[in-house]
Amino acid sequence: MEIVSYYARIIPEHCTYADLHALLVAANRIEFYVIALQETKIKKTDVRQLSNGTLVIRGEKDPSRNVGGVGFVVHSSIAHLVDSYVILSPRIAVLRPQLSHHKKITIINYYSPTDAAAEHELNAFCYQLEEVILNDKTYHKFVVGDNARMGKANESE
Repeated sequence: MEIVSYYARIIPEHCTYADLHALLVAANRIEFYVIALQETKIKKTDVRQLSNGTLVIRGEKDPSRNVGGVGFVVHSSIAHLVDSYVILSPRIAVLRPQLSHHKKITIINYYSPTDAAAEHELNAFCYQLEEVILNDKTYHKFVVGDNARMGKANESE
């Protein structure tokens, strides 16, 4: 399964169908089943199934600031396999496709605060992400996202 991460900041919060279409045209040039979106910056959660069957799930930004918003673009060939999805916060979303009777996967999409964020904000985010990962009972988990600066760097990094 091809899972791609995409920093969607170039898609404006007042995204039109033309902007979304431009993303999907670009996506057709790569092989993907799921695109994990970060920085969607939309004002309220938007879920839609396009006429070609592609499922687009976009979560809202932080209401007090112009940051965040995560979501997914699910290819039409597997959109019908989506068992569930949840936007947990402006920074964490979860998608669960049921690939077969006995094989469900979890895709955890996150957008981490930058180094400039307050320490309590980063700690709260890390705690929430850790809880999501540890409490998910699916055997196959994919954790994807942006600003993947989790933990201390090694000397070799």
